[in-house]
Parts: sequence; structure tokens; C-alpha cells
Amino acid sequence: MRYYKSLKDKKLQNTINLNETIDLKQTIKNSKERIEFLENENMNLQEEITEFKMSFELNQIVQTFHNGKYNDTVREVYAALLSLNVGVNNVEKVVRTVLEKLGGLKVERLPKRTFSEIMLVEAKALAQMQAAEAMLTSECNTLHTDGTKRGVMNLVVSRLEPLLVSSV
Repeated sequence: MRYYKSLKDKKLQNTINLNETIDLKQTIKNSKERIEFLENENMNLQEEITEFKMSFELNQIVQTFHNGKYNDTVREVYAALLSLNVGVNNVEKVVRTVLEKLGGLKVERLPKRTFSEIMLVEAKALAQMQAAEAMLTSECNTLHTDGTKRGVMNLVVSRLEPLLVSSV
């Protein structure tokens, strides 16, 4: 009887070992599938990283010129710098230096001195138009200079004031 019991135990043990082997094979198969999935995902992420790096490097160049004209932001920056008394010769250098040093950006193309000069002429024309409009809309105006001279040249400082008429 003992012999049969040991045979039965051996068969049971073999069955258990066989079940464990099948479970291990299934686990190995699942692990291989998971590894394959993760490797594919890793490759996709690596491709996205390289695409992002390339787009980031391309975005490091500031585009200022499009369709044959400078962007409005460039005009705005130039106008602000000119209103802060930055010389027309230096505006381009100031913009380029600030973008490169503070922003770490490269500028593809910036307006030169002539652009700055034209902007000053435009600003002068707008100021004159504004002064003319103010004079035309007011009834009593006085336009005078202070007569200051430096050397031989007259320095003209104009001032627009409303004329006060008092009734006596």
C-alpha cells in the first residue's frame, strides 16, 4: 500500500510541477509581451524627444520678417526704443544684444538704420498732425517760442497754450 501511495504522491507532485511549469511559461510569455510593448513605447518616446529638440532649436531663431514686411512687434519695439531716445544707429544693436544675451535667441533679420529714421519721420508727422488738430479744435490759441540761442543757432522751443480772454 505504501508503494501505491508513493506513486500517487509522485503523480500528484508531477501534476503540481506541470501546473507550475505552465504558469511559469505563461508568466514568461506575458513578460516578453510587456517588454516588447515597453520597447516600442520607448522608441516612440525617443522619436518624440528628437522631434521636440529639433523644433526647439528651430524656435530659437526669432522670425521678424514675413511676407515682405517686418512684424508689428518689431515696429512696436523700435518705436518704444526710439521714444526712449535710443539713437537710430543703435536700435538694431540694442534689440539684437537683448535677445541674444537675455533670451538666448538668434534673430534672423532686423531693420537697419533707415527703418529707424523713417519711423522717426512718421512719429514727427503724427505729432504735427496731432498739434494741428488740437489747434484747429481750440478757439483761442497762442503759438510762441522762447527765443533761446546757442551760439549762432536759434533753438526753437514751441509751446501751445490756450489764450485766455478776460472780460473787464
